[in-house]
Amino acid sequence: TDANIVYDSHEETVTVTVSDNGDGTLHIEVAYDEDSAVFNNTYEPTVPHTDDDNPKPSPTPSSDPAPLPAVPSTSDNGKPTSNSSKTPQTGVNSDVTTWVWLGSSSLLALFIALILRRRKEESK
Repeated sequence: TDANIVYDSHEETVTVTVSDNGDGTLHIEVAYDEDSAVFNNTYEPTVPHTDDDNPKPSPTPSSDPAPLPAVPSTSDNGKPTSNSSKTPQTGVNSDVTTWVWLGSSSLLALFIALILRRRKEESK
């Protein structure tokens, strides 16, 4: 329960009938009371209390502009040095280029092995 929500005290009778269709599936029928299960909950936000109901503006407003947000520092390769990224941290910190290089090298080695095998079979 939430202290800011006023819950409707309405009670609803719902009848659910489940029957076997005989083909491995089920058929479900739902029947409500005559008001079709209408609930009217309301939300009443709390208003923060202040000591002074009529606050006065500062007589000497500051002339300093608002500070700019901090920009994360980057390393030499242009990647952020802090964990300021919005992507979830999964614990895997490998770079995609490593995997692309590894996959390309594997395909090249497989291609060379197939060529050498074909040449060996042709020379017999």
